[in-house]
Order: sequence, then C-alpha cells, then structure tokens
Amino acid sequence: MDMNLRQFVLLVIDAAGGAVSGKTYLQKLCFFVGVKSRNTSLGFRPHYYGPYSDQVSGELSYLKGAGYISEQRRGSGFADSSGWEVTRYDYSVTAEGRAAANGLRELFPAESKSVDSAVKAIVDSGPLDYMALSVAAKTYWILSESGAKPISLDKISDQAASLRWKITKDQVEAATTFLEKLDLVKRIAPQAT
Repeated sequence: MDMNLRQFVLLVIDAAGGAVSGKTYLQKLCFFVGVKSRNTSLGFRPHYYGPYSDQVSGELSYLKGAGYISEQRRGSGFADSSGWEVTRYDYSVTAEGRAAANGLRELFPAESKSVDSAVKAIVDSGPLDYMALSVAAKTYWILSESGAKPISLDKISDQAASLRWKITKDQVEAATTFLEKLDLVKRIAPQAT
C-alpha cells in the first residue's frame, strides 16, 4: 500500500515544522517535495503563481475539515493594485494531525523519510519566500517541459511569458541556483561560438 495524496500533504506540513505560511508557499512546497520524493503525479498544472494542484488544494480542505490542520487568515489591511485586500492563509498541524502524522511515519517509513528529506533539502537550500519559491517552481516547470535539452536563461523568461508568467532573467538566475542546490538541474557553461 502506498501513501495517498492526503497523507502526503499532512506529512509535508508536519515535516516543515508543523506550520506553513501561505497557500502559494504550501503549493510550491508540495510541488518540490513531490518532484524530489514521488514518482506519481500530484496533479500540478500551470497557474498564475506557478504550478498549482487542485488535488493538493482539495486534500488541504479535507485535512482542515477533519481537524488535522488549522487555518488562520491573516489580512494585511492593504489592498493590491486591483483593490482586493492582501490576505494570507497560514496552516498548522493540530494535535490530532501530529498524532496522525506520527502514525503515518510508522505505517510508511520509507515514503515518510523521503518526504522529510525532501522538505529538509528545500528548507536548507536557502531562505525562500513564497514569491521566490514560485519563480523556482515556474523555472523548473519550463525546464522539465523542455526535456533534457539545455535552455538559456533568456529563453526561460520568454517561455514564462507564453504561460503568462512574468519572471526576469535575474529571478531565473536565482531560481536556477536554488534548483542546483536541490540537484534538480545542472548548469552548463555557454559554448563559445
């Protein structure tokens, strides 16, 4: 029996110290943990803030409803350029969720260890806020869609634009450094012409 997506999401949050700040950060964390630790799809697709999974979002809703995860809405009191209040949702594992996560670690020791290791590698690869993690996920998405062939930083920015993602060459550079630390990409020196 393999760990299901609901169990995976709970373990990701638990492995992240029991708390995650923001839906976007959680989505990108699950994306990268999935890339590092699983061979199955988590249902990610291109979305405004980078790869997004309706399935991960649905499982998060279930975990909240079941009392394994608590959600706290944090409004900044400020509006963005379109007039909407900037709001962040923070998630933390409840006592029931912690007990369930501990049980999952006993039931799925190898998969749990893989999730824990992936979260640790992501956190250890540098302090990233949700925007930087989002750019890294967008960059990785574009690179993985290109197959194994090399792609330039400028080309990544161009392809991002075709997905309606706005990322600069400097952001791609920083994202590539992060992805190298995770051993997800390898930078090659440009060839002399």
